[in-house]
Amino acid sequence: MATNLRQAHVAVAITALLFATSSPARAQHSRSGGETYGEIAARLGVQWVTSSSPWRPSGDVNGQVGYPLKINPPGFACSSGWTSNTTVYSGTLPPGMVMDGHGGIAGIPTERGHWVVVLKLDDIYCNGHHYTFQGWPDVLEDIALQHGDQTGDPSQCAEGSMGYCNLTTIRFHITGTGEVH
Repeated sequence: MATNLRQAHVAVAITALLFATSSPARAQHSRSGGETYGEIAARLGVQWVTSSSPWRPSGDVNGQVGYPLKINPPGFACSSGWTSNTTVYSGTLPPGMVMDGHGGIAGIPTERGHWVVVLKLDDIYCNGHHYTFQGWPDVLEDIALQHGDQTGDPSQCAEGSMGYCNLTTIRFHITGTGEVH
């Protein structure tokens, strides 16, 4: 009986080993064998973006009429540069403020008041690959979902989303005398 039990354990172990090495998903994407997502991305010839930054500052932003105000655009650590769509999703920027093609907002406010603006960042590309705000290249998306390292629908656009589309709310509070300097 002990021999049969030992043979059964060996058979289970061999079956598990064969499954792990014959399944492309398990063999190529297992991180337990020392493979990281960065190593997998490198093997596939895709850059792993390790850092990204949102619009800065965000949330409540104070400014004064007649004085320069700047919101830095989102950024990604892509060695060859990156592209994306950055738009005002809802609301309007304070008069005198404009958004450039990279999502930076700058200008000299010309009116006092409060403006709530939702900015949208989507379609982030680096070296021909689509990236999430979290830095996942498109070629690793299925792997990350399978391993539970990325959850939810990456195409869903929401405030604070780490997927392919991110919304950020900025509340401008412009005070001052009303004189443009």
